[in-house]
Amino acid sequence: MKITGNTLKAKIDDSSLVKPGELIDIIESTPLKLHDKQLFNELLANAWSKIGEGKLHRIHKSELRSIDKNRSRLNGSLDRLSGTFIRTTVTRDDGEPYKRRLNFLAHIDDAISDDGWIIYKFNEYAENMMVNSNVFARIQREVMFALSSRYSLALYEILAKRQNLTHTQSEVFELPIFRKMLGVPEDKYKLMSHLRTRILDTAFGEVQQLTNIGCAYELIRNRGKGYTHIKVSWFPKDASAKSDAEKNRKKTKGQQIAERKEVAARLRSSDKAVRFMKKSES
Repeated sequence: MKITGNTLKAKIDDSSLVKPGELIDIIESTPLKLHDKQLFNELLANAWSKIGEGKLHRIHKSELRSIDKNRSRLNGSLDRLSGTFIRTTVTRDDGEPYKRRLNFLAHIDDAISDDGWIIYKFNEYAENMMVNSNVFARIQREVMFALSSRYSLALYEILAKRQNLTHTQSEVFELPIFRKMLGVPEDKYKLMSHLRTRILDTAFGEVQQLTNIGCAYELIRNRGKGYTHIKVSWFPKDASAKSDAEKNRKKTKGQQIAERKEVAARLRSSDKAVRFMKKSES
């Protein structure tokens, strides 16, 4: 399979991995959990130099223990990854956009032994998308493992894909679509107050707190229809803000949560749309 895009030419190392944009702005049939997303990213990084060759990939289970030492949870993640299909948008030869439904992986062989190998192969169409990809996100491994919510990791990837755009630093999404991009189940958090406090505050707050990307959001109301859209903004952090994020990643989860709640409560009390801004701008 000939590589025609630039994404697979990007280098990865121990500190960061690369994820094609086509695998970020997606909708999952069954929302993946945090460990599932982390596992998929590591499987992707492990296979990176051989994507496009149509070959089987191998990774030893010992290399995945940084994700989860719990054997049963690893089994659950593998089951969900093999059984979940995604919906994404592709442009075919006729120039028209199409919705494409496909599985991440064609198959996974998981050694019964706890000290064995995982052998896997990407779906042919998923691999083809990666081969032709020109847009990607660089994911910092330390950040990926510091984030405590699947919604936070999904948001981080969405913003990482867009952070180097030169023509814009914001994008407006239809709220139902953005919910699906974050992986929010359709039957959960239907009340706007719950979506805001339990999903959006947490995800935007955690990304602002622990990553090198500054971010903010604003819910947009359509007269007579309630909130219909969300404006997502991102901006580069200065050296001081990046240093603060690095320090925050070293704090305990309890300290991180307490600080996020304090910021969110202060902003909500001003009766404005919840926004998380750079420390220098607050």
